[in-house]
Amino acid sequence: MPAIVIAFFLIETKAFGRKNSLAIAYVLTGIFFIGTYVASNDLLVLFLFFGRLFTKLSLAILVPFTAEIFHTTFRATGIGFVSGFGRLGPAFMPYIGMHLLVYDVKAPLLGFGVISLISCLAVKLIPYETRGQRLDETHPNSMYVAMDEIKVSRSTPKAFMS
Repeated sequence: MPAIVIAFFLIETKAFGRKNSLAIAYVLTGIFFIGTYVASNDLLVLFLFFGRLFTKLSLAILVPFTAEIFHTTFRATGIGFVSGFGRLGPAFMPYIGMHLLVYDVKAPLLGFGVISLISCLAVKLIPYETRGQRLDETHPNSMYVAMDEIKVSRSTPKAFMS
């Protein structure tokens, strides 16, 4: 619950916006999970708490940001694709974690921290910020997309159209 409240205020702040808020959340997630690797046992719970808080914060920012990135014409398809692709990480992470446990008990947390930092770099590569932008009801090129579909369907042999 605290992550959702923090996300609400961060993404609407002019200084941060959605993209920078997500990047900050990923960096802090990475720092705290990498910190668990070097932290003493006394501080381990504190590092895990903040690592989990910033993980939840990144997810609370990621969902609306993902929806806003896609144009309305392609939004449902885009969100479905991203949602399906995003389920690969949780599917493979137990296997990766088991192999990392061979090296050290805290190694899976270190791996998660490194992946979070890589995610921050990926977010910074997104070319635009969606805060304050109008979500158009149609893509500017939707007319051309529709015309291309008509051309494809007219040129397709009738045997393949049924």
